[in-house]
Amino acid sequence: MDADEYARMTEEERAEFARDRHVVALAVTAAVTVVMFLVMLVLIDHYSDTPMCGTGQDHGPC
Repeated sequence: MDADEYARMTEEERAEFARDRHVVALAVTAAVTVVMFLVMLVLIDHYSDTPMCGTGQDHGPC
């Protein structure tokens, strides 16, 4: 949409346009949050048995 089309819109159309964009932004934010949470769970599970050498919590070979 260019500036001329936006200028010709009524206030109701502008409000609907802005609302649609906010809904999309909210959906993308929620999707990114879920993906980041799942990545954290996978990484925590994957590295949970890795010894943390030099921290005093090193259980196992360091």
